Amino acid sequence: VDWLSSLADEAVRAYLGDRRADPEVARRLRELWQIRERWKRAVDERKRLTTEEAQIDKEARETRLSLRAIEKNRQAADLRARLTRRLSELTSRQEQITKQLVEVRMAINEQQARFRDAVRGFKVHSTPPPRDRK
Repeated sequence: VDWLSSLADEAVRAYLGDRRADPEVARRLRELWQIRERWKRAVDERKRLTTEEAQIDKEARETRLSLRAIEKNRQAADLRARLTRRLSELTSRQEQITKQLVEVRMAINEQQARFRDAVRGFKVHSTPPPRDRK
């Protein structure tokens, strides 16, 4: 199971929520899971930004096509000005997203490395003892 999957999260949370869990293993898992949560948030943010980037790219392409279609029409000066302004806004937002994506990718790489280092050699050797059947 992928560490970032909901199944992994569910399994770890179940172990941490079990009173029978080994306290030392639970402590280490909590530390690991804090790193995993930062990593997961960064991956989710990257996904959100790349989706927005694709949408803006599509809108910018359509706006450029519209500008080309009306470039020789003198009666469309007002529309041309609005489209040019819109293209400028889209370009500005794309630049912001590009900067954010660089930062998010760096955060993902950092959290992945921290997680790999933290999980190296970590093993849960046994399940919690059976529950009392009273």
